Amino acid sequence: MKNFLTKLLLFLLPIILAGGIAEGALRTIPNDYATKSEAVMDQADTLEVLFFGSSHTLYGIDPSVMRIEGYNLAHPSQSLDLDYRLYQRFAPHLPKLSTVVITVSSFSLFSTLATGLEKWRLANYAMYYDLDLPWSLENQTELFSNAFKTSALKLWRYYISKQNPIRINAFGFQAKPASSTLDFTESAILAASRHTYSDWSAFERQTKALTDFVAAATANGQRVILMIPPATAAYVERISTAQMEKTRKMLSELEASNPLVTVLDLLEDDRFELSDFYDADHLNLQGAHKLSELLDHMITTP
Repeated sequence: MKNFLTKLLLFLLPIILAGGIAEGALRTIPNDYATKSEAVMDQADTLEVLFFGSSHTLYGIDPSVMRIEGYNLAHPSQSLDLDYRLYQRFAPHLPKLSTVVITVSSFSLFSTLATGLEKWRLANYAMYYDLDLPWSLENQTELFSNAFKTSALKLWRYYISKQNPIRINAFGFQAKPASSTLDFTESAILAASRHTYSDWSAFERQTKALTDFVAAATANGQRVILMIPPATAAYVERISTAQMEKTRKMLSELEASNPLVTVLDLLEDDRFELSDFYDADHLNLQGAHKLSELLDHMITTP
């Protein structure tokens, strides 16, 4: 038995060492999560506004064109419970924080990153934002949160091809170009399908997360803007009416119960034209600057 264990250890040791080296190499690669975490702390003494949400915020709000000192703290598929966790993580370190903008899309109250198709992203919040998540190899490592092919490609692109993996600007915003050849109807069908849920089991958890988030921010004297982001008519026609009714009702209740809360419903706002969109539900750079300037005026106007 002892001889078997010795041979097993000798067999596994190179694998363990290779895995450790690969994990270290992957964590050394710059990424948007670590970059945002460091940027918020670097700007802690000056930040006045934080913008939370999923890709609708990430591609839709560029603080660089604003007069206020703001930072975009959104990521693809980031759910409301993680928005709140990030607020808890950073708000105590931001003495000038006066406003938080939380994007609430048609799917926000009905989904979580942890149970969605992109749950592999969850590990980034433990590794690079230092959030306390349930321990698992998937939640705590680069190697086990991604497919082997994905990890190998990341290593190749950074260390061999010397590609820069950072896609955001200094304010946390990621620009999307105009998509003149895109079929917006097809894009709307696909997006609306992804964003429609027959299972509403996440609603209670996400409602609580948003309610607690709003309560914490307003208790700190911070203004809260709950924004329903703009989208194309093709997308609006296809998203769940029931989800939107539930969402608008919940946001209205939060607004009515606290004078520091404002709901900004831009879903069908005619100030946004088709030329402002990258696809059916995401703004391009032109649209993002339009939205950013609108928010800047709203925040800075007494």
